[in-house]
Formats: sequence, C-alpha cells, structure tokens
Amino acid sequence: MAAADVTIRPKYSLFADRVNAGLDVPGAGALAMHILMWGQGVAALATAFSDEVFIRREVDDMCAWLEAQRPGALAYPETLSNKNA
Repeated sequence: MAAADVTIRPKYSLFADRVNAGLDVPGAGALAMHILMWGQGVAALATAFSDEVFIRREVDDMCAWLEAQRPGALAYPETLSNKNA
C-alpha cells in the first residue's frame, strides 16, 4: 500500500460510511461512492478555476440528488436539468 493510501483512504472511508449510514437504502454504498466522486470532482475544479457560481450550483445539485435518493422522495428535481442547460 502506498504511503498516501495510509493517510487518505481512512478519511474517504469515513465519509463514505457516514453517507452510507445516512441514506439507509439498498445500494447505499454505491450511492455514497457516487457522491464522494462527484464532490471530489467539484473540489478539483473549484481549486483549478475558483468559480463560485459553479461550486454553489454543484453543491445544490448534489444536495438535491441526495434528497431524491430517500425512499418516498419525489422524482429527481426538475431544477437540476434547468440549471445545467
């Protein structure tokens, strides 16, 4: 295992475990990894471009997507496609 894995992997695992526990739905582990990857992509682009509008839009979209994963939640919010058009 690389040295970076020893220090970084536990932090990502903790995040994924927290999201997984918060979702409490079948397949939550995959959903947790999806939101982790999405968030890391946003973080990388935010660092590279410092685009606050992009960051806020993506965070809003991530929150809406997470909300839509709950059992009994309404369909994926229409506002997501409108924002990204």
